[in-house]
Order: sequence, then structure tokens, then C-alpha cells
Amino acid sequence: MRADNADLRLTPLGIEIGCVSDERRARFENLAERLSIDCKTIFRNLFRSHRMRQRTYGFKLNKDGIRRSAFKLIVLPSN
Repeated sequence: MRADNADLRLTPLGIEIGCVSDERRARFENLAERLSIDCKTIFRNLFRSHRMRQRTYGFKLNKDGIRRSAFKLIVLPSN
């Protein structure tokens, strides 16, 4: 996430030193909240490998029955 996350890394510093407008601060806080919710969702929702295999669009998964989060799926290399 390093390539496009300058706003997430630097906006809090700009807010702290007072160089971010109220409008920009509100947009940033809204974005940060939505990202937080999305991250919790991809870590919290667990699926068995056979269910994920049905919806993986070419990802290779073991048939081991282990419950995995959506995060585990998105970090897999696509082959």
C-alpha cells in the first residue's frame, strides 16, 4: 500500500501542524473511517477453502478445509 498512500501517511501530520483545511480534514476522516471498516471486514470474514475455490477467479488454493480471511486470498499470487 506504499505507492498511493501518501495522503494516509501525511494528512495526519498536516492536520497536526494546522495546514489542512476543514473540508480536506473531513474528507480524510471519512476516508480513514471507511478504510478501517473495510480492513476489519476482510480480516473478520472467514471462508473454508472449498467455498473460496468456487469464487477465486484462478487463484490456487489447497483443499485443506482451513478457514481463511478474504485478506489471505488477496495476498495470494495469481498464477
